Amino acid sequence: MELSALERLPELYESLVPRPSRDIEERIDHLWERERARGRAVLFDGQILTLLEQRPTHWVCAFVPYRYWVAQRRSESLAAALRLRAIAVTALLSCEDGVVLGRRSPEMHQAPGCWELAPSGGIDPRARVGARRVSAQSQLFLELEEEVGVRGRDVRVSRPFAVLDSTARDTCELVFEVEVPLPYSRLRAGWAAAGRGEYRELRCCPPVSLDATSAELGAELLPGAKRILAARGWLSGPGFSPDAPSATASPGQSAGGPAVSAPPPGGVAPDHRRA
Repeated sequence: MELSALERLPELYESLVPRPSRDIEERIDHLWERERARGRAVLFDGQILTLLEQRPTHWVCAFVPYRYWVAQRRSESLAAALRLRAIAVTALLSCEDGVVLGRRSPEMHQAPGCWELAPSGGIDPRARVGARRVSAQSQLFLELEEEVGVRGRDVRVSRPFAVLDSTARDTCELVFEVEVPLPYSRLRAGWAAAGRGEYRELRCCPPVSLDATSAELGAELLPGAKRILAARGWLSGPGFSPDAPSATASPGQSAGGPAVSAPPPGGVAPDHRRA
């Protein structure tokens, strides 16, 4: 797991990937049906954004069926063939009373019952903002409203903070610092009114209490959350990876830039599609 500072938000350009061979497709479908038959988690085969290549000015990405990513998590040979890294967004969300953590529902397929920085989720096709362009910030605002009931107009600050690259989880998370000038009671009421999303519980922790909270939750607090909180200076332990360079990204969206309270506008991306 590598955590790098993110000085500017990368541009995400959508490309194409060749379809897997028929043999691999059949193996994927078999593993997917096996996961569904277990019936222990809610599974929906939507499209998720995956990382193909990190270039100096942008990332080249592609949407693939969620079942591909699930299958590679269950098969080393499929992981070697597919080599998918899902791109996700994570909010380091703070309100007037502290940092917000969410406990994932036990029905979730990934990390059921664990605590994480809330909200956190993959990027889906709703984040498309132009021809072959995808907005991570648009997805962040969708997650904030759907999973914790925070509307864009309630956000005072939203800025890039870090990139968390986890080989073990086959994910690359874009982490944002998000500040909401509301008391936790109002934030929690919004979460309840929004249907509670993916979270069974929410918890608000003043930064000075996070070491005690981490000790209390133990392994139920996901390692990535601990790394991010430590990098922010709110938790003891390793934060940014030693000697990790700042993540390269496109100019124009500085971490120290103005607060953003609405998703950015769309635009037309240059053609990075592959045959």
